[in-house]
Formats: sequence, structure tokens, C-alpha cells
Amino acid sequence: MNQITHQDFGLLKSEFLNVDYICLNINSSSNLSQIASYFQALGFNCYQKTREENKSRKELNNQNNFQNKYELNFITNIPYWNGIQVHFAGFHANYLYELIKRGLDFNKFHGILSRIDLYYDRRNQSTDKINSQEFINSSFLEFQNHHSRKNLQVEKNQKGLVFKIGSRKSQKYYRIYTKDNFLRFEFEIKGNFIQDLQSLLLEQRFEEFEQILSYQFFKHSFKLFHSSTQSYYLDWLMDRLRPYSRFSRF
Repeated sequence: MNQITHQDFGLLKSEFLNVDYICLNINSSSNLSQIASYFQALGFNCYQKTREENKSRKELNNQNNFQNKYELNFITNIPYWNGIQVHFAGFHANYLYELIKRGLDFNKFHGILSRIDLYYDRRNQSTDKINSQEFINSSFLEFQNHHSRKNLQVEKNQKGLVFKIGSRKSQKYYRIYTKDNFLRFEFEIKGNFIQDLQSLLLEQRFEEFEQILSYQFFKHSFKLFHSSTQSYYLDWLMDRLRPYSRFSRF
């Protein structure tokens, strides 16, 4: 029986995937000032927030440097875990991942990888017969028929629409949102699944780590959209998986 595996996928860069978020769990008894100093020396300014969704934050140890190009947030009040989390978002997360591949050992302060977000950007094209917001609205209607048991929500933000698929409490969560000139497909992985992959990072088995992430991204995307009639904006997914159309299992 032919089955698609992680070995059929490449590194993140070769699959046009990017890291958009990284979260590390640390013990509540950890010396935050010491950990902050470690990251400040690597170019990160460090801030503290009580909850992830809070906009207000404060400097952790008054040692931030205006020359630092990156930042992180320590989240001290985690409703589902008795500990502290370190959050890296956007290009700050991407830079952290590059540092890990260069040898940064977050295990030295007993950090546990608890979340990683990947995204694919599909650029708008002149041949698209519907715009990206119409795609989101149409997909939402289709999902209500094909994935009625999933938590589905479409929201407006400053740049357009966000289509949220699944529960934030689950280990796999999906978002689609409009950007300036493209549509972003984002996959959030957390919990035991991503923690089980930490050993690959610590052993510097980055190729296998990225292949598994790529596989999970395309597998979950296909699971959500394989029955979609919205061919526009999904061409990247169908083109990538077309060589495996003869396979009986993903």
C-alpha cells in the first residue's frame, strides 16, 4: 500500500514554508533575569506580560539595548499550565530558529518546545477570478457543510479577514488571513506532538525535524481542503501533492 511519509517532503525553505511563532515552556522557579540576560546577549530585548493577549508589557530587567533587533515576551500567567512561557513571534521566531540551527541550546535553561507555527504565503495573481476575501467567505460556507463539527470563525482585522479553523486548545490549529498582496495559510502545532520532536533539535537532526513539520503542514492542509471547490488560492497545495495522487494513504 502506497503511503505518503515525511520522507517525501523537503526542508522548510524548499517547501516555501516559514516559521512564524515559537513558544518555550520553562519552570516557574527559573531565574528569569538570568535567562533574559542570555537572550539579550543574542540580540533580543526582553519583556514581561501576565497573559499572552495583553497589549501592555514591561521590560524584564532594564537591560534592553536599543541596538537589539529582536524581542521576546515572558508570559507569567498561563491558564492551562503551572509555569512560564517564552514567546517569539514573526521574524523574531524565525531568527530564534536560525540560532537553534547554529547551535543555540535552549535546554540549558530547561526550555521545552511547546508550540511552533508555520505559514505559506500564496500571492494574489491577476488570473484569480475571485479576490482573497471572497475565497475566505466561500471557504467558510463550504466548511460549514464538510467540517461542521470544527470550530469555525471568520473575523475582520485591519488588513481584511481571518478564517479560524479548530480550537486554540487543540494540538493543531489552522488560520487563513489576508495580507497586503497575498493570502497566508498558517498552521499552529503545540502540545505533546511538538514536544516529542524536541529531541531532534537537541540532536541537531534538523533535516528530519523540518521534513516532519513540512509533512504535517501539507497533510493537515490537504485534510481540510481536499474537498474544496475553490481551486483558486489552493493551487500551491494541489500542485505540491499532485505527484502523490496515486497513493492510497496520506
